[in-house]
Amino acid sequence: MYETQASKPRTLAESIQIALDEMFKALETSIAGLSDAQLWSTAIEERHSIGGILLHVLENVDRHACYLQVGDWTLDCEQHERSNFYGKPLEDGKSLVDVPGTQEILTQIQTLKTAVLRNVKGITDRELYSPRYGEQTYWWKQHGRLSIDAYHRVVWHANAHIRQVWCLRGAMGAVDREHFPQQFWH
Repeated sequence: MYETQASKPRTLAESIQIALDEMFKALETSIAGLSDAQLWSTAIEERHSIGGILLHVLENVDRHACYLQVGDWTLDCEQHERSNFYGKPLEDGKSLVDVPGTQEILTQIQTLKTAVLRNVKGITDRELYSPRYGEQTYWWKQHGRLSIDAYHRVVWHANAHIRQVWCLRGAMGAVDREHFPQQFWH
C-alpha cells in the first residue's frame, strides 16, 4: 500500500511530522479490508469493537492535534461525544445504530491527516515548546502542557490502540498476506 521511506529528520518538527505520518498510515492499514460488520463486531468479550476504538482515537487526534493546536475541530463534534469513552462502559449493540462504516472511518482518517499535517507544517521549535491555542484551554490552565506534549500524546495514544486493533483482527481471523502491520519509515 505504502512504500517505506528513509527517516532523516533534521528538526523537531520534522520528527513530529514523520511520527504523525507513520501513525496515520498505521491507522489506515489497521482497518483496511475489514467489512463494516467486522469493524463493529466484538471479537473478544468485554473489549471494545475496532470501530469504537478507532472513533475514540480519532476524537483524541482531533482534540490534541487540531483543536489544542489551532483552535479548530476537523471532525463532527457530535460524533466526539459518542466516541470519547475513556472510563465509560463498553458500547452495546443498541448504540451501534448510525455508526460509520469502514469507508467512512478511512475518509475521516484522511481528513484528519490532511488537517494535522497542515497544522504542523512550518511549525517552529519555539511554537512546539509553547501552549499554542491550548493556552485558552484546560490543557494549559490545569496541566501546563505544551504543543509538543499534545503531539506526543496523539502518537503514543494511537499506537497503543493500534496494537489493540491488530489483536482484535487476529482474534477474528482478519489477517492475511495483504492485511498485516508494516513499517512506513525506517
